This record gives sequence, C-alpha cells and structure tokens, in this order.
Amino acid sequence: MLFSLIFAVALAAAVFVSVRSLGNSYINRIYLSAEEKEKRELSYVSELQGFVDDNALTSDDSPALAQWARNYRYLYVMIHKDDMLLFESPDYNKGEEKPPLDDPSLGDGDTPPDSGEDSEDKEQEGGNSGEGGGIIVDRPTREELIKYAEERGSHPLRMEDGIVLVSMAEFTEYLYYNVVNVIAIVLAVLVLVAVIMLYFHRLTGRITRLASDVNEVALTDMNKPIRADGKDEIAGLSENVENMRSSILNSLAKEREAMNANTQLITALSHDVRTPLTVLLGYIDVMKGATDDPKMQEYLRASESTAIRLKEMSDDLFNYFLIFGRGSEGVEWEEVDAVTLLDQIFSEYGVILREKGYALNIKADLAADHPLTVRADIGKLTRIFGNLFSNILKYADASHPVEITAEISDDSIIINISNGISRDATGAESNGIGLRTCAKLAELMELKFRSEARDEVFTATVTLPTVRSTYDRCK
Repeated sequence: MLFSLIFAVALAAAVFVSVRSLGNSYINRIYLSAEEKEKRELSYVSELQGFVDDNALTSDDSPALAQWARNYRYLYVMIHKDDMLLFESPDYNKGEEKPPLDDPSLGDGDTPPDSGEDSEDKEQEGGNSGEGGGIIVDRPTREELIKYAEERGSHPLRMEDGIVLVSMAEFTEYLYYNVVNVIAIVLAVLVLVAVIMLYFHRLTGRITRLASDVNEVALTDMNKPIRADGKDEIAGLSENVENMRSSILNSLAKEREAMNANTQLITALSHDVRTPLTVLLGYIDVMKGATDDPKMQEYLRASESTAIRLKEMSDDLFNYFLIFGRGSEGVEWEEVDAVTLLDQIFSEYGVILREKGYALNIKADLAADHPLTVRADIGKLTRIFGNLFSNILKYADASHPVEITAEISDDSIIINISNGISRDATGAESNGIGLRTCAKLAELMELKFRSEARDEVFTATVTLPTVRSTYDRCK
C-alpha cells in the first residue's frame, strides 16, 4: 500500500511538471514570439482607434479612455504628445502627477523585458519559462511597463483634436502561465486520485474474492483452497486463512481417525463384555435349577438381577458411544403421520406399563382438520421413547400414575411424560446414560429434548417439529 501511494504521488508530480513545462514552453516560444506580440499589439491599436472614432474622443477624454482600458486587464496603455503623458491605464496611475516620458526614474533605455537575452534571463528568474521556478502571479511593475512600452515604440492615434502617440505593453502571458499552472495541478490531482482509486478497486476486488472463498469454505466446500496472490497484507491474510483451513482439515481428519478407532474399540469391547455376561446369566439359570435351597435361590436371584443391570448399563453405554461416533451421518429421515406414529408408540408401551401395574393417563388431543406430518428417523425416535418408558419401569413409583400429554402448537408437537420417582430406586443408572442417549438422539434429529427431576417427580419433554402437509401446500 505504501509503495502504491508513493508511486501515485510520484506520477502526479511528474504529470504536473510535464504539463507545466510543455505549457510554459509553448507560451514562451510561440505565444511570446515577436510576430505574435506585434499582431496582438496592432489589433489593440486598431480596436482603440475604432473606439475613439465611434465616440469622437479628444485627448482630454480620459474617463472614456479609462473605461476602454479597464476592459483589457492585461494591457498597459500610454497616450502621449510632445513628450508629455496624456493618459495612462488607470490600474497603474494612482493619482500621481504624470511625469514626462523622459523622466530618468522611468528607466535608462535598456532593452525591453521581452526582447534579447535580458528578457530570457528575466523570465527564467521569475519562473515564466517552462524550465524555470515558480510561476509569477503578480503583474509587472509600472516602471517595467513604461520602459517596455517606450522600447516597443509608438503608434499614431487620430483623435478629434489631433494626432497623438499611443504605446502599449501587453502581458497576457501571465494569465496563461496561471492557466497552465491550474491545469497542471488539476491533471496531477486527477492522476493521483485515479491511481489511488485503481489501487483500492483492485484491493477491494481481492478482499471480495477472499471473502467469497472463505464463505464457500465455511458453507459448502471445506476442501476449496484459498488463493493468495501478491505479497501485501491481503496476501498474508489469505495465507493465514489457508493455513487455518488446512489445520482444520487435518484436525478433522485426525478426529475422524480417532473416532473410527474408538468405534472399532467400543464394538470389540461390546462383544467382549456381552459374551461373558450372557454366559454368566446362563450359569446362574443353570444353578437356579440345580438347587432347592431357599437361601441359595435368593443369592442367585440377586446375582441374576445384578448381571442383568450390568448388561443393560453396558448396552446403553456402548449404544451411546456408537451414536456419538456416527453423528448425523447415521440419520435416516422419513416423513410420517404424527398421529399414527404416536398412537402406535403410546399403545405398545401403554400395554407394557399396565401389565407391570402402572396407571397410565394419556391426554393427547391430536385430532386435526388435516394430517400432521413430522420428519424424523423413526428408529431413533422410537429408541428415545423406549428409553423413557424403560426408565419408568425401572425407577417410577407405581403408586403414582404416569401422565402423558401431547399438545399441538403452530409448528410442532410438544410431548410431556411425567412420573413419580420410587424411593426404592437403587440408583444403578445414576450416571444418566439413558437420558444422555435420548438427548444425543434428539440432537442428531434436530429435536428438542429436556428432562428434569423435581419434588420426586421426573418429567421429560420431547418437541417434534411438524412439516407442511400436502393439504397445506395445495391451499
């Protein structure tokens, strides 16, 4: 960026110097040539003669002559007769007594400012040439103009009261020097602004491309490389983003490898644990049939119950880790009728609960004018309710009814299951693996799951988002 700014300033300065040099060179070589100056002077004399003739002026009509002279800002006019100054351009005559033309204070008859070597030296000193210093803004002094007009000679001017002589000093080059200076400054500023705008346009384009690449990486394709062109701050930022993307990909690859290794380990452990537990349950069953001792039967039933709980806990633990390892890749989405699905789940588990001696109150007003459709993985959704009802069978107080409610909102179905907590619960599943499994399954299906135990009452809430049915889409 600093290099671009330096380049822009240097280019603008070069444009300024070049334009001013060319313009001043044109003024000095062509506009100020002797032929051109003579043409302009004769033109002014002709215009003045026409003005005098049209208005029948005499040599004493100074106000009228001053009015004409004021129309030419860069022209000095002297009218004289018999070595006496009769009229002088008003901007230079400040009410002073008009001196005779041979007044020694007006000069010693040297070469006029625009002729010979002295003229060129004066222009270079004042900066009027294309190769000199700054532009002179102030007009020449009165003495310089009088001297210049005398050296240029006089022209006869016919007036009503006789012939007079007019001398002129024209210095419009000062105007054009200033015009060239202004044009050079304007062009230099335009070049500076254009270069800076071009740089920032290119810079903005690179930032836009970087933002587009980052957005594509974030939303669609993580494998898309980030382009880094140039060697400035934006290129450094692009390289840092690319390094971050590569680091994330490496981390994800390592995490995926670790997850696959954990899944394989958990699968192997699941087999290794379930096999001896199954054998142990078999031995216990054999021992129960091989003895009639009541005390031994009591020990065997306790051992069998403990082994069954251990098997269930290991199954829940392995299932939880397997679900966590597979992530959302294992979700199989389906759109089903919510009323039919929930009625089937509540009916199946309701029969089991009633057989175990639990009272069941279902308040589910799912009747609607048109079908309610939910999008979910039916297998995983069934496992959520299976875990909840399994917890009821293990830890619920049978003296309290199990309450199930289902409410329909604008875009979801809210299902609440609550039951009393048995004081005899052993707390074998105090780590809450079953509930964590429910929460993980709900997260994978983008459902809302919440559970809490308060005042010896356990409550679980499952929120199923509904989708627009065919009936809705056709309305």
